[in-house]
Amino acid sequence: MRFLSLTLLLGTICLSAQENEFTVKTEPSEVTVFINGAQVVRHASVNIPQGTSVLKFSYLSPYIDAKSIRVTASGEVMVLSVNHQFNFLDSIKYSKELESLKERLKTVENKIKRENVNIETINDELEFLRNNQVIGGKNQELSLNNFRQTTDFYRDRVAAAKSGLLDLTANLERLQAEKEELEKQIRQLSTNKPKPVGEVLVKVHANAPVRCGFELSYFVQNAGWFPSYDIRVTSINEPVQIAYKANVRQNTNEEWRNVKLKLSSSDPKVSNVPPRLKTYYLNYNLSPPRYTSFTGQVSGQVIDAS
Repeated sequence: MRFLSLTLLLGTICLSAQENEFTVKTEPSEVTVFINGAQVVRHASVNIPQGTSVLKFSYLSPYIDAKSIRVTASGEVMVLSVNHQFNFLDSIKYSKELESLKERLKTVENKIKRENVNIETINDELEFLRNNQVIGGKNQELSLNNFRQTTDFYRDRVAAAKSGLLDLTANLERLQAEKEELEKQIRQLSTNKPKPVGEVLVKVHANAPVRCGFELSYFVQNAGWFPSYDIRVTSINEPVQIAYKANVRQNTNEEWRNVKLKLSSSDPKVSNVPPRLKTYYLNYNLSPPRYTSFTGQVSGQVIDAS
């Protein structure tokens, strides 16, 4: 009886340890671009089954600051953990594509060698026919029938050889163009190696099946903006017109398509909480108060479900 109870307990533990994993593809909906870096916000609505599930937000920028990742859920679910990782499958795909291009280039180069051999063979045949145009000998009479047969043979062989030479030359030009294109693709792939894809794994728990909305936000590097000005003067009697422009750059390896874009000149790495001012007493040999950099803290108490 004790053995049966232990078996049932182990079965329950294994069942509860099973997790459902879902890949969630999202598009950036809001982007705040700072002087250096940008804050990206993505939204998704996911059907969550009962129990523990892992949501994998894929195809993200590889330049994400892992400490800046924030995930909020609107629904009857509990976010258990948020982890950041890289996916190198695209790099493996890149290596296979590069190897495939090199194999194709080798095949084309072998075809070019064979075509050059065929062209050289036809040129040797034409040279042989040109060097043996003398029909008969000095002391040998040549009948009209033999002359016609010889000239017909010579004309047919020369025409066939030159026709074949034209076909081989056209095919060789096509192979040379294909070789140049393959070499261009190989150089481009070798120069622009792909970056790993960023992913965020969110573990959630739901007591019942529910459809839940998620908001994923993170800070990303390789983006920013800088101001520029256009000054126009139509006349010395008219006011000067100054147009304020923003030049936005982003090389985050993710597309910002139809996003709600904001520009900010603030620094997201600096706390917005003002320091508490200290009293500064004026007196002899008394140094002014010092302020240390403010670091946000979160405190509280964690309890289990019971």
